[in-house]
Amino acid sequence: DLSEVKVATHAELLDLLVENYVLHARPGAPPGGQAEGRPGKTAAKLRSDHPLVSRALAYIESRLTDVETSVGHVADALDVNATYLAHVFAEQTGQRMGRYIAARRVEVAMELLSTTDWQIKRVAFASGHRNPDWFSEVFRAHTGKTPSAFRRVHRTVRRDNASGQDRRPRSS
Repeated sequence: DLSEVKVATHAELLDLLVENYVLHARPGAPPGGQAEGRPGKTAAKLRSDHPLVSRALAYIESRLTDVETSVGHVADALDVNATYLAHVFAEQTGQRMGRYIAARRVEVAMELLSTTDWQIKRVAFASGHRNPDWFSEVFRAHTGKTPSAFRRVHRTVRRDNASGQDRRPRSS
């Protein structure tokens, strides 16, 4: 049912927003939370010896930018129960599969925003997001920045690196 999907999607965004708030607002937390506004665990860091989870990770990576890729879709492709797969995935990796898929898509979007001049809408679709407005909300929940703000910062850094300049303040 479409209304159940919307509720589940909104619940995941709320989880991300709360998690982002905790990362950025807790006393003593470094400004900006995670380094460079990147999502927590990446595919390079997320591995599992469990064969089912390994297969799920490989499947997700091979179809990450397909808007249909979801926990249910992965479970169907692996011919297992979605609830069971989600439980094993979370138990083995410490991260919910839906959140992992969202984080990996944000990483793809960050790369595209840093290396292309594509419109935000095109980046949204190319990184596996169905709705550009929702993409912006998810991107902000993961990075603390809008896609446009992220691009501005990374264009400045890329331009300065290319010209050999360093905009960081120098210590005496």
